[in-house]
Amino acid sequence: DRSSHIRVLPTLDNGWVVFSLDSLKLYKFNSCGVNEWSKKYLLPKPYVTQLEFFIKTQSGGYAILTQILNGAIRVSLLTVLDASGNIIWSKMYGDSFYEHYSYTLGQDIAGNFIIYGNVSSVPVGSNYNMICKIDGNGNIIWTKFYSWGGTWGGAIVTSDNGVLARVGFLFIKTDSTGNVQWTTSFLPFNQNYYAPVEVSDGYIFNLSDNSTNGFCKMDKQGNLLLGGRKTFDYVTPPSLRKKSNGNVVGVFNKGYPTVIEFDKDLNVVNQSSINYYQPGVTLSGTDICFLNDSTAVLLGKAIVNFAHYLFFAKMNNQYQTGCDTVLSVNITNDTVTQSLISTTAMSYNMNAVDKNFIVES
Repeated sequence: DRSSHIRVLPTLDNGWVVFSLDSLKLYKFNSCGVNEWSKKYLLPKPYVTQLEFFIKTQSGGYAILTQILNGAIRVSLLTVLDASGNIIWSKMYGDSFYEHYSYTLGQDIAGNFIIYGNVSSVPVGSNYNMICKIDGNGNIIWTKFYSWGGTWGGAIVTSDNGVLARVGFLFIKTDSTGNVQWTTSFLPFNQNYYAPVEVSDGYIFNLSDNSTNGFCKMDKQGNLLLGGRKTFDYVTPPSLRKKSNGNVVGVFNKGYPTVIEFDKDLNVVNQSSINYYQPGVTLSGTDICFLNDSTAVLLGKAIVNFAHYLFFAKMNNQYQTGCDTVLSVNITNDTVTQSLISTTAMSYNMNAVDKNFIVES
């Protein structure tokens, strides 16, 4: 699989599933890494955005967020699966007035789905950020547009059942009904606008530019913590993953696939790299999931004599596989300018339409 848009998630039997957005295929592996089944979803080719299109649902199944064309208009498509990959329901969300660019999918404590993205009026005109809340049966609860559209980003459902949406270098925090609670911006950074992750006393997020990578932390009112940004000499991961202990974990690449666990204040807790070398073989890590408190599965890509494959590495709680090394992490601090600003929100009504398509086993 040549895709960089792949996600790994744990299953209830200590195995894992992998979903590829490029091939629209779901693979189930047992605890020994043996492929038990796979399913391919034959919907029209989506417009790829980022990794957060595939989540595990509270009922033990999965949900896929993609973009398809409804006639000539781009719309969001949400497909909900059971634990065996069978489709429970699939619906398109949109209308003829706006193009939809969906970025991330989440689920709140009540089982409602949250779609976050941008919309652009047709033919060409206004751009807005969009948050749409959908119940567990696919019915729209509410949709709201926000005034900072036009820049991509990501969003999470927060522990207070609200939403924290990232729009480039700024963040919009809403309550459970989509009303804006605060907006804050961080400058001067212009790349890697991935969704934040929540920790016990705030939110951690990446801030990167053309030459440096790093992370910041803000409190739950949007105020900068830790005095600025922590930068380091690793490639910033697409997303951080949260552990049950409250720490966050990232998959990095600096010659070797590397896993680093940070505490809530971005101090390194555990770190390990796969020290595997064979002529003609290159490994890179892409994502990680946790089967339990003592076992993690690293997903990565292997290039073997110019052929592309996926690989898995089963790790202990120190992220070791048996062929490991520890690389240095050089962390420095720099200044970040932060300011609280305002956001305008408005309610919007759009349509939900059932969408049927074929699944191949």
